[in-house]
Amino acid sequence: MNKKKVKELEDTVAQLEEKSDKATQELERVKSSTDKTVETKVAHQLNACLSQIEQNYYDLDLSWVYEDDVGDIFAEGPGAKDTIIE
Repeated sequence: MNKKKVKELEDTVAQLEEKSDKATQELERVKSSTDKTVETKVAHQLNACLSQIEQNYYDLDLSWVYEDDVGDIFAEGPGAKDTIIE
């Protein structure tokens, strides 16, 4: 191969690596955003269910559900212990 062709291939590889890096960053951003959205929706659904349980079984003590340790359910996500909303 001649030097010109080698240079073109090197430039192409560099461009593809840059595109790959940008795509990976965008994927991570979307994944993080999706994880937070899902976590929030699950927390809201859980709270709705707990509210219904509390209304139907008013003498049932569910205070333990609202303790900080419940956040461990969502331990893989950011701000896990702040997820449950009273």
